[in-house]
Amino acid sequence: MKRVLLFMIFWLVTLVGAFAQIDTVAKLEDDVLSLEDLMKVKITVASRNEQTLRETPAVVTIITGEEIRNSGARDLIDVLRLVPGFDFAHDVDGVVGIGIRGIWAQEAKVLLQIDGIDMMETSYGSLQLSGHYPITNIERIEIIRGPGSVIYGGNASLAVINIITRDGKKTNGIATNITYGQMGKAPGRRSVSISGGKEFSNGINFKINAMVGQVNQSDRMFTSPTLGLVNYADSSAISPSHINTNIKYKGLEANYIFDSYQLQSTLINNQYLFRSHMANVKYNYKLSDKFSLIPRIAFKQQLPWFYTNTKDTATYNYNISTSRYTAALQLNYKPLDKLELTAGAEFFADHAKVFGLNSDYRFGNGNNKITYTNFSGYLQGQYTSKWANITAGVRLDKHNRFGYVVLPRAALTKVFGRFHAKLMYSWAYRAPVISNLDVNPLIKPELVTVTEAELGMQITDKMFVTINVFDNKVSNPIVFNQLNDIENYVNDDRSGTRGGEFEFRVKNKVGYFTANYSYYQTHKQRVDIYRVPVNPNLTLAFPAHKVTVTGSVNITKKISINPVFVLYSERYGYNSLEQLYRVKPTCLLSAYINYENVLNGLSIGAGVFDILGQNYQFIQAHRSFSDPLPGPSREYMVRLRYKFSFND
Repeated sequence: MKRVLLFMIFWLVTLVGAFAQIDTVAKLEDDVLSLEDLMKVKITVASRNEQTLRETPAVVTIITGEEIRNSGARDLIDVLRLVPGFDFAHDVDGVVGIGIRGIWAQEAKVLLQIDGIDMMETSYGSLQLSGHYPITNIERIEIIRGPGSVIYGGNASLAVINIITRDGKKTNGIATNITYGQMGKAPGRRSVSISGGKEFSNGINFKINAMVGQVNQSDRMFTSPTLGLVNYADSSAISPSHINTNIKYKGLEANYIFDSYQLQSTLINNQYLFRSHMANVKYNYKLSDKFSLIPRIAFKQQLPWFYTNTKDTATYNYNISTSRYTAALQLNYKPLDKLELTAGAEFFADHAKVFGLNSDYRFGNGNNKITYTNFSGYLQGQYTSKWANITAGVRLDKHNRFGYVVLPRAALTKVFGRFHAKLMYSWAYRAPVISNLDVNPLIKPELVTVTEAELGMQITDKMFVTINVFDNKVSNPIVFNQLNDIENYVNDDRSGTRGGEFEFRVKNKVGYFTANYSYYQTHKQRVDIYRVPVNPNLTLAFPAHKVTVTGSVNITKKISINPVFVLYSERYGYNSLEQLYRVKPTCLLSAYINYENVLNGLSIGAGVFDILGQNYQFIQAHRSFSDPLPGPSREYMVRLRYKFSFND
C-alpha cells in the first residue's frame, strides 16, 4: 500500500506539473467543452426547467462524452465509479448492482434513463450493470446524487442517472467502434457498435445506435466454501445487445430501444436472460413563449430474470413476462419573469403474466396474471429572488394497493459571483414492485428522507471546487433475504447514512484533472442483513472512504494520456457459509492512450486496467448466503473508432 501511495503522489505531481506548462492546442473532437462552458450547460435532470450546474436544486455530477472516451471506460461501471458516493456490489447469481452513499440501491431505488427511457426491469426493479449498456455514443450523463422522486416518482428515491446519447445532428455520419480486451486467462470483452444519424433539410433528426458483444466478468480461479474450486474463465460470460433509435421533428420525438442481456451464472450453471422492448413518444406543444404542454406515452415489454431449469423447476424456474403502459402530461408555465411553474400527471399500469413450464403458477390473486396501477400528480415552482432561488414542490401518488402518499421537496440555491450555495430537503417514496408483492402480499412501501447542503466555488474560469454533506434516512426499508433457496422480501427497521463529498476540477488546453473524495457512516442502521458486526459504521460491501483521481494530458493535439485511480478503504462481506470476511484497501489503477484522427476519421485507443493486479471482488451487499463475485483481472484493451461524416 505504501508503494501505491508513493506512486499516486508521483503521478499527481506529474499531472500538476503538466498543467503548469504553456497551453497546447486542444483536441479535435467536436464535443470538447471548456470547464467554463461546462458550468454554463443547461440541464433539466433535477428540474424540468433548464438551469446551470451551479443553479440546479440538487447535488449533480455531469460526465461528458469526452471524459468517457478519454478514460477508455469498458462499461457503465467504469464510468459511474468516477462519481462520488457511487459504488457497486454483487446482487445474486452474478448480477452486479449499485450502491449510493453506503446504501444498497439495486432494487427500484435508482432511476437509470437512456434518452428518457427507464431501463429498470419492472418485476424486481433491478439493474444489471456489468458489461451491459453501450457507452461509445454518449453525449453526456447527468446524475443526481440524491432523490428525484417529486419529478420522477418512486424509482428515483436515492439517485437519477440520465444518459443522453448524440442525436442525428451531432452524429452527422456513421461511426463504428470495435473493442477487444484480453485478461490473463480469457478474453475480457469483444464488442462492435455502430452509430448513424443526420438532421435533414426538412428538419427531421434521426439517429440509430446498435451494439453487440461478449464479456467475461472474470478469468480467475475462486475457491467457494460450498461449491469448491470455480473457474470463472469459462463460467462468467455475458452477451449484451442493444439498439436505440430516435427521431425528432419539430416538437415531436419518438424513441425505441431493444435491449438483451444474457448472463451465465456460476451458481446455477446456466443462463439468465433479460430482454426488453421499450418505446416512448412525446410532443412539446408550445402555446406561447410562457406556456407549453408535453403529452407523453410509453410502453415497456420485458422478459426479466428468465431462466428454465428442467431438473429443478420448483426452485429455479422463472418464466414471467412483464409490461408497463404509461401516459403522462406535463405543463410548463412562466407567469412572471422570476417565477416558473411545472405541473404534471402520470398514470402507469404494470402487468405480469406467467407462461411456459410453470404456467400453472398463480399470483396472490389466484390467477396467472396480475396488474398494479399508480396515478400521480406533481407541482413544482421555482422563484428567483434577490436573496436566493427558491424551489418548492409536492408529489401525490395513489397506488391501487397502498392508497395515497404526499411527498414534499424544498430547496434554496444562490449563485453569488464565483460562489454558490445549496440547501435541499426531499421525501421519496418507493412502492413494492411486482415480485415484492408476489412473495409477500403484506409488504408495505418504504419512505426516504434526504437532507443535503452544498457549497461551491469557481476559483478561476478553469478551476472549480464543491463540497457537500448529506443525511439519508430510510423508513420501512424493503429488504431481500434468502433462506434455504427461498427468496423473501420484508419491511425491516430503519436504515440510513450520513457523510460528505468533495470534488475538485481543473481544465485547460493541456487537458484536465479531477479529484473527488466521498465518505459515509451509518446513522441509526438497524437492518441486520446490511450490518457489519465488527464495524457498526459500515454497511456490507461498501467502503467508508473512496478517492477517485482522473486526468488527461494532451501530449500533442492528437495524442493524450489518461490515467484513472480509484482507492477504496476496507470492505466487509459474508461468504456462502455465513462467514464474515474483510477485504483490505484496494487501489484500481488504469492508463489509457488516445490517438485521435490517426488517419482521416480513424482513431485508436489502448489501455491497461487494474495495472496493480488488485483482483477486485464485488461483495454481496446483503447477507444472503452468497460468495463474492470475482471481478476482472488485469485487462489489456484496444479500441478502434472510425467515423465517416456526411456533407452538410
